[in-house]
Amino acid sequence: MAPVTGAKDILNPYRPMVFNLRASYQAEIDKIIDHLVRDARHKIAIFHVTDAHGIDGLRSAKIALARHNLKPVLIAKLPRNSIDTYQVAQSVVNKKASAVLSINTFATSASLSRNLSSLNSRAQLMNLSPVGIEGLQDSLPGGRANGIGISQVFPFPWNRRIAIISQYQQIMLRQNSNSKFGYTSLEGFIAARWLTSALEKAGPNPNRAKLASAFRNLGNLDLGGFKLHLKPGNNQASQLVELTFLKSQRWGP
Repeated sequence: MAPVTGAKDILNPYRPMVFNLRASYQAEIDKIIDHLVRDARHKIAIFHVTDAHGIDGLRSAKIALARHNLKPVLIAKLPRNSIDTYQVAQSVVNKKASAVLSINTFATSASLSRNLSSLNSRAQLMNLSPVGIEGLQDSLPGGRANGIGISQVFPFPWNRRIAIISQYQQIMLRQNSNSKFGYTSLEGFIAARWLTSALEKAGPNPNRAKLASAFRNLGNLDLGGFKLHLKPGNNQASQLVELTFLKSQRWGP
């Protein structure tokens, strides 16, 4: 229930006992590519980690680009957490790429950003939600993360005007007055809210079958500005994808 992944393999083929909360990587990448194309950035490079996450991301990126009759101007790959990105940055510059979709951890993406800057590249760097905002910002101090884009599959954790965010913040501060808000803890909070909603619907003495049935029969569940719905034969609850862009200062309440 609520695995921290948007990989295609978690949902296809259909697995009746897997209940996925977050939107798919395909949805994240579609949102990113659509934004880049609208921004007239058509020469897009794909840089991915050499594991299942990266391979799934590459497949999704090719599909998203094909919808705009585009192909990657460059496909580059490195092992997880590699910081040996100078040659990748050089290739981005040589191909005159106007944007790079990085499907990597924050260490690799930060390294690429530093090397692109050293080569005076103005390519827009975009990342998927698992990259890790805090790590990316910590790896690029002094405002060097400014302008980097990240897709997100949950609402902005500092927007108190959204009911579920207000509740999340209140409970976090009740536990610890020095709590720091962020996407990771928000994801866990929303997953817990989803689970407790299903447990309440399952009734007294819930078991495995009752809980699974309850998830499927929650209908259109609004947790307070974050809506969930399971379709027949599809256990992916949310379709939300938003784009965020880092600035020189850190986010905060």
